[in-house]
Amino acid sequence: MRLTRCQAALAAAITLNLLVLLYVSWLQHQPRNSRARSPRRGVAAGPRVTVLVREFEAFDNAVPELVDSFLQQDAAQPVVVAADTLPYPPLALPRVPNVRLALLQPALDRPAAASRPETYVTTEFVALVPDGARAEAPGQLERMVEVLRAGGARLVAAPVASANPARCLALNVSLREWTARYGPAPSAPRCDA
Repeated sequence: MRLTRCQAALAAAITLNLLVLLYVSWLQHQPRNSRARSPRRGVAAGPRVTVLVREFEAFDNAVPELVDSFLQQDAAQPVVVAADTLPYPPLALPRVPNVRLALLQPALDRPAAASRPETYVTTEFVALVPDGARAEAPGQLERMVEVLRAGGARLVAAPVASANPARCLALNVSLREWTARYGPAPSAPRCDA
């Protein structure tokens, strides 16, 4: 069977359209700033930890105060506030480029990568910070990074100032949901948190 010029042109046009579609799909699944995703070295390169606030109450939260406390320690500190849907009333977050609100609910008007929190992380480490916490000790995030680099630890927990005495808790970390849940610890010699 002979291939006519019209059939060859049609096959070439279809192939070109498929290549363009494949390229656009590949671009959509890439992180927004793929150059910044390489691990940074040294303190002079900037913050090595992204502060992630994942779970908070829609009406009664202290997320703006939490963000301000970390920005007072380091104005370039990357902070990502992740919510399933757009919070109402709106959060009064500072309008700086290193503070981002990540909406995890997929939407047609946003790229697919915008609903994945890992695309907002441009640092080597992530600190899951609960609502209501404050950054009061200067250099605490850097000390946590040094502990991670020094030993075989994959997770570091930092104490939060409290009037209650310290007690053992069981810690359940879900990397898929980006959450950490605390509960009563079974009687064991070693504490999770």
